[in-house]
Amino acid sequence: MKMNQCKHLQHSCTESPKKQGRYCRFINKNQMVRSKIIIVIAFLFIAFSSCKESTFVEQLSNLQGVVEVNEINIDTTFSKQYELYFEQPLDHKNPKKGTFKQRVLVSHKNENLPVVAVLEGYRIWSPYAAEPTKILNCNQVTIEHRFFKDSKPDSIPWNKLTIWQAATDQHKIITALHSIYKNNWLTTGISKGGQATMYHRSFYPDDVTACIPYVAPLNFAREDKRIYEFLNSVGTDEERSKIYNFQCLCFDHQEELIELLKGKAKEKKWSFKFGLKKALQYTILEYPFVFWQWGGFTSDDIPQNEALVAELFEHLNRVAGFTFFEDAAVEISRPFFWTALTEIGIYGYETKPFSKYLGDTTNFTFDFTAPKGVETVYNLEAMQKVKQFLDADGSNMLYIVGGLDTWGATSYEPSGKNNSVRMILPDGHHRTRIKDFPKKDREYMYSLLEEWMQVEIEDVFE
Repeated sequence: MKMNQCKHLQHSCTESPKKQGRYCRFINKNQMVRSKIIIVIAFLFIAFSSCKESTFVEQLSNLQGVVEVNEINIDTTFSKQYELYFEQPLDHKNPKKGTFKQRVLVSHKNENLPVVAVLEGYRIWSPYAAEPTKILNCNQVTIEHRFFKDSKPDSIPWNKLTIWQAATDQHKIITALHSIYKNNWLTTGISKGGQATMYHRSFYPDDVTACIPYVAPLNFAREDKRIYEFLNSVGTDEERSKIYNFQCLCFDHQEELIELLKGKAKEKKWSFKFGLKKALQYTILEYPFVFWQWGGFTSDDIPQNEALVAELFEHLNRVAGFTFFEDAAVEISRPFFWTALTEIGIYGYETKPFSKYLGDTTNFTFDFTAPKGVETVYNLEAMQKVKQFLDADGSNMLYIVGGLDTWGATSYEPSGKNNSVRMILPDGHHRTRIKDFPKKDREYMYSLLEEWMQVEIEDVFE
């Protein structure tokens, strides 16, 4: 008798064709049952995953102060990303005075991992993982600063834009998210965000375990004179001489440069409320600060005596940038200027070397950036109180500084009374990051973070 093969059987059927058919139908029926079971299991798995996902979204939605949650998923190194809006009081001391919505990004990997909170000094610049987040391989929360971009009311109450009000915004957001993320937290920020990191820690030291302020100044005057000392000593005599000579060349050719600026302003639709001449003079005075702050140029790039006026104009615009003083740009940055003029300080210009070009050398301050009709009074005590905290109790803080960065002149110097550390990259500028340091220095910084954050770190920058 010819042997029939039953599909999926591991032995040959030797029964009669009639029995074989019944047996095969029985096997096929079992297969159908198993298939249905697999489909049900798959459905339940999907349903469970959806339920779990919706539960996390519900957790975010139910956080104290959250009024909006949107899924965004931009940086795929995270499993999920969400845009949240917290309702915040304009005045934390008097919540009845009104509210505004504050934008926050939650970039999620696992609720059991640590969290890096990026404290922006302005708007949210990027939805992607910050350097400390990459190093720690963890979750990230990015907080837009009050009264910038998507986190401002229709009308700004300027006297409520203080470092304490902003730190209290951040405190409420971090505290709310502690209910989800119970591991260690680290705050970080760059430049003004680094300043915000220091301020928040000084007001709410128990919110986080550690901090990394990047290239952050701690100014002790409205126009901190340490900036002048830095600019008069940084680099070589030849480099500083070339910078000064370039400034003098620009002043010597003011009239021609104003005409070029007039054409550029018309092309770009720029406006300067104090006029083109003042805009040019401010930009010439700004040049040394920005040359050293950002780097990217050497003294060999600086036009000298034989240069054409057009070359002077192009170089001045590329390095210092006329738009820093342009009306629309000032309007966007006005919250920064307000805080600089009232609490956190800024810098001024040494005008005496150019008195023959400027006439009145006392009128080159940043007062023109103040909100119209609002008086600015500088609070000398604000930064001193921050320093007092950092000196005594600012532990687990890693300060990153560029040795050639102009803002490095007023960077915080640890007191030695706690375990905070300042790392200076000698040839670094305002873009200095941990990844730019030599391997030995990176390993030292990783060892600090491993101890503070209770994690193991692999060098992601090798």
